[in-house]
Amino acid sequence: SLTYLNSFQMFEKRKKEEEVKRQQEEQKQEALKKQADLKKQQQEKQKQDELKKQVELKKQAEQKAAQAKEEAQAKAAAQSVQTAGDRKLADYRGKIVALIRSNTRVPDDVLAAPGNPQVEFEITLLPTGEILNLRLLKSSGFPSYDEAAERAIRKSSPLPIPKDDPALFASKFRVGNYAFRPHD
Repeated sequence: SLTYLNSFQMFEKRKKEEEVKRQQEEQKQEALKKQADLKKQQQEKQKQDELKKQVELKKQAEQKAAQAKEEAQAKAAAQSVQTAGDRKLADYRGKIVALIRSNTRVPDDVLAAPGNPQVEFEITLLPTGEILNLRLLKSSGFPSYDEAAERAIRKSSPLPIPKDDPALFASKFRVGNYAFRPHD
């Protein structure tokens, strides 16, 4: 019976050791599962954070693109206005020069001379296009041509100016330099 008791005690002891081992193994498995779950949660959070970041970057890129588009449209509109203003400026300056040329009687000595001398005047205008002041800036070297050009300018008054655009008149026509050549 002592042997039986020892066997029984050993059996119980083994059983308890196995139970402890099993519990330890379960705890270990549970800890591993918790670690895996935690790691999975971290990965999911990381994915969500990355997705949010990508959405935010996309949103920023779209905003930058929209802003760039608006700036490009504004620049194009400004260039269009400037181009229209440049055309208007060139058109009126061309009209002024053509009118003055049509009134210019080039002296024979200038027509016979070699080259194409240039005379330059500064013309100050009133808002009506009438000449307020006329000043010789650069002589052609032929006093007779300089005087003929001055007479033609005075005879052409009032000059054609943009009366519908006071800002353009004030900035580009109130005072302007004009050059004339006899063979142009």
